[in-house]
Amino acid sequence: MRAFVLAAIAAAAQAATPFITASATKIPHLGNVTVKWGGLTAAQAADAFIGLYAAGAPVHRIAAMDYPATAPWTATNAIKYLELRDVNQTSGSGSWTFELINMYTDVTFWLFTGGIDYPYWQAQSQNITFLNPNAPLRGHLGPTGNPTEMRVTWNSPVQGDSPTVQYGASSGVYTSSAAAVKCPRRPPTFLFALASNQWTKNADGTIPSPYII
Repeated sequence: MRAFVLAAIAAAAQAATPFITASATKIPHLGNVTVKWGGLTAAQAADAFIGLYAAGAPVHRIAAMDYPATAPWTATNAIKYLELRDVNQTSGSGSWTFELINMYTDVTFWLFTGGIDYPYWQAQSQNITFLNPNAPLRGHLGPTGNPTEMRVTWNSPVQGDSPTVQYGASSGVYTSSAAAVKCPRRPPTFLFALASNQWTKNADGTIPSPYII
């Protein structure tokens, strides 16, 4: 009888261990990951939150900092975080789906209790890897103030080679190229100025929309 009681106590203790898991460990540069957690008491869940951090980043609690710094007060800033009470998930277990954008590095979810002002980590998920961490993302096309050129910007972690953009007046026919100029304010961002004065203008004198690869 005593053995059964001890087994029941051990099982209950194991069931109460906080945990957090991710539905995928490899995703494209824009994908959804469903996070499941459990093992929290109702009291712990009342001020619990989930934070997304770069894998390996320290997440221990730090003292509050002056404005404009904001909580959660962890040693590394959270990429994003979710307070469980904000989504009515305070029963001690649950799930939530997060949209993740390529961070160019592995990421992981942490489960915290104590609230964003006094966070204490309880559990960590598996690391999540992006399938193509070097993919150029978040492309934008805009004017430069010079009517004969346009600017293309995107984010990329590639530093060692020589990123270029190819462009032309017809889809699939890219007769020109421009080398990247790194933006000093945002290290992973590259800036491209595309000379359009070589293109054939439309009948009304306007410059045709470019095709870029």
